[in-house]
Amino acid sequence: MEPEGLGFLSGLVTALGGLAGATDTAPPPAPQPGGAVIELRVSGQEFAIPPEHILAVLAGVNDNTQMPQLELSFDDSGATLFAEITAAHIGQAMDLVVCDQVLMSPVIQEPITGGQIVITGNFTSDETTLLASQISGSTPCDTSDATK
Repeated sequence: MEPEGLGFLSGLVTALGGLAGATDTAPPPAPQPGGAVIELRVSGQEFAIPPEHILAVLAGVNDNTQMPQLELSFDDSGATLFAEITAAHIGQAMDLVVCDQVLMSPVIQEPITGGQIVITGNFTSDETTLLASQISGSTPCDTSDATK
């Protein structure tokens, strides 16, 4: 059963009480200084969740769909910011951007308050691995052309 208060972004981003659905068992790498900023663009406004507010990032595979996914966990400050942004923009499309690459533009259906998100889409395993490396800081953003 999903914990009360967790929401979802239409079709592509799911907030979970845990990072259920991932088949990887290795612990995610801890983000390092210099990791990528998670940018959120909605209604002409831009917000940023800097690397110091990202507790973990993991490239994995969804158990149900067998599709690659990217899992993010935010600290309390990052979770609060994400919840405030999603609460203030219900019904609006939000671009989720990493390294100047729009990963998706889902419509916000309700506030996401869990501090954890799972991003799925038309990604390859290599693309989610690169994005996880960029967010964690182990690969600089200027290598993002490798995902195209």
